[in-house]
Formats: sequence, structure tokens, C-alpha cells
Amino acid sequence: MRILLFILFSIGNGVLFAQLTIPKLEDRSNTFFANLYDSAMEGNLRIYTGKKFQEPFSKKLIEGDLYYGGDEWTEGTIGYQGEIYSKVTMRYHTFLDKLIVLRQNGNESLEVAEATVDFFILHDRKFTKLKAATGYYGIIYTGEINIVAKYYSSRHDKVVNKNMVTELEAKSKYYILKNESITQVKSKSSVLKVLVDKKVELRKYLRAQRISFSQNKEYALQIIGAEYDRLQKLK
Repeated sequence: MRILLFILFSIGNGVLFAQLTIPKLEDRSNTFFANLYDSAMEGNLRIYTGKKFQEPFSKKLIEGDLYYGGDEWTEGTIGYQGEIYSKVTMRYHTFLDKLIVLRQNGNESLEVAEATVDFFILHDRKFTKLKAATGYYGIIYTGEINIVAKYYSSRHDKVVNKNMVTELEAKSKYYILKNESITQVKSKSSVLKVLVDKKVELRKYLRAQRISFSQNKEYALQIIGAEYDRLQKLK
């Protein structure tokens, strides 16, 4: 059996359609067709149609990371207009709140338009978008309530040895989505205020589990979300 591959090429202001008949992967003993297939797919994936990304900090001395999880390029997954693309080389710029992908030829980085992104997974964290806000939010917990994190970088410029240095500090804000409303939470008390219907039970649970909200907020929020859902099901 053979597979029909339709490829869309853009030439100037015109468009050229080409149809190729490619053997199935297990039958692709012909190196020419194998290379043609891989080359065609890499060059025409929709995720590589964004505008070229220009790093505004590229010519400056920087302390700290510009990107979530570090500045190294990492493979991840993107949900893009209903399609899922895996093993995509990418980074999430926390200062600019932009998802950046690297072409497979490795010589050009592109900004993925936020409107086209359904979700992405990077460094074992899934990111999504919210109806009531712009940008990307890391999913901490999902269930009857949803808890998300906004990862960002604060900037501070300073002079070191007569050189201007940009210092970046990774920060995060946390939000609980409940009953179609979103509330920022900064402490255990603010979390319990949002989940007031189970406030007493949750406080006892956290005390019994010896969970410190201030020392590990993300872990505490995951535990609180799961316990809140469990209590809701006991009604």
C-alpha cells in the first residue's frame, strides 16, 4: 500500500500544490523517497509558519534564565489548531510570555502565534490558555477545581565592572479556577478562603499531613486540589 502525501509550497505570492506518492514507512527501502518524505514533512509542518523570533536580550549581559526550565533547547509537545506535534524543539520565554520553536535545520527560531496554540508540554509541565486572560499558564491541578501557575521573570538592570547587566529572577503566581471565576492565591489562608466550603476539613488535613504551604507551594496546591475533590465526592 502507498500513501498519498499532499505538500503545500509557497512561492512568492503564489501557491504551488504537489502530490507525491510515498511508500509506507515499513516499505521505504528506497533512500531517496525516505529522505524526500522526511524533508517534505519537516519543511511544511504548520508549527513552523510563525514569524522569525528576535531575542531582545541577545546583545546584553544576562544573569538568570530567560526561559522556563533553563535556556537550553528542549523537546516538547504542542497542541496546534487541533493537531498534536511531538518531539518539537522549543523553549518558553517567561519574560516575553512567548513559545519559541526551532526549525529542524537548527538555524532559525520562530515565534508560535498564541492564537494557534491549544496547549504545550515542556519539562514535564503542561501549559494551557485561559478564557479570561492572555498568555500561557502551567497546570498544577485539574479536577472539580483547576489550579494553574503563571511563570514569569522579573527584570533588574545593574552596573557591574562598568558593564550593564540584566538580572532576571524566575517568579510565579498561582490561581484557583472555581465556579467560572479565577482567584489569585498567595498563602494557605487565601487558598482556604477560596475553598471556604471545605475550609475546616482542609485545614485539618494539611495539619495531619504536615504539609507546609510556604515551603513547597506547588506540591501543597496539588494535595489541596485532590483532597478538595475527594471531599466534594463525599456529599
